[in-house]
Order: sequence, then structure tokens, then C-alpha cells
Amino acid sequence: MLEKINRQYNIIRKLKLLNLSDSLNILPHGELTILDILWKASESHPGQYITVSDIAKQLGVTRPAISRTLRKLEMKGCIQRLTDRQDRRITYVLITEDGRTALNENIEIITSFMNRVFSHFEPNEIDEYFNLSKKLVDSITEEEKLLLK
Repeated sequence: MLEKINRQYNIIRKLKLLNLSDSLNILPHGELTILDILWKASESHPGQYITVSDIAKQLGVTRPAISRTLRKLEMKGCIQRLTDRQDRRITYVLITEDGRTALNENIEIITSFMNRVFSHFEPNEIDEYFNLSKKLVDSITEEEKLLLK
């Protein structure tokens, strides 16, 4: 059993060591995730703003962690932050047109890359990979819940 655990650990470690954002010249995962949240919010609720706290809750991280990433996105022109006039503690975040463009371009690059990666697999292997990955994550999640009880 220890051999299986080591094999899985080594695979996960190798995946973590990959730096695809640099290799593919795309935005880091955290920045892409926030842009995706902002884009979805703007599509589902046009004219309604999302707050820094809303983003932090969705991602399960602290507001300071989100603020650092937002600062980077703002410097790149991908987002705009607005302070509430009545309550200056509330900051709204909007995706800009440049942010939408960056998100779409990054999605195209990632999709193209993953299509090339999966071209090395048979169609049934791709399905099997996704099914087994989901089963592994679900099993780990279930076991973790039992540990926390």
C-alpha cells in the first residue's frame, strides 16, 4: 500500500511543480479564477456589483489574500475597484473590457493546450481519467469529513 501512496504522491508533486502559467504565458490560476467569477457575475446580474468579501467567500479565502490578487489584476487593467460612497469599508469589483479579453484569450490558450495533451489519449482513456479523478477526490473528501467529526 505504501508503494501506491508514494506513486500517487509523486504524481501530485510533479503536477504541482508544473508552471503552466509561465510556460503558456497566461495569467496565474488565482487571477483567472477571479476574472471568471467577475465575468459570471456580470453576465448573470448585469449592473449589479460584486464585493471583495463576496469573492473571498466564494473562494474560501481571506479578504487580504483576495486584495493582493485584485491589486495585480487592477495593475494589468483587468478589473476596476469602486468604493461604496455610503460605507467606505465596502469595495466593489468590476471586470473591465481588457479583463474580458484576457480571460477569453487565456481560455483559448488553455483549451488548445489541453486538446493537444488529450490527443495522446484514447477517448475512453480520457473518460476513465476524469471518472477516476472525480472518484479519488470524492473519496478523499468523504474521508476528510469523517476525520473532522
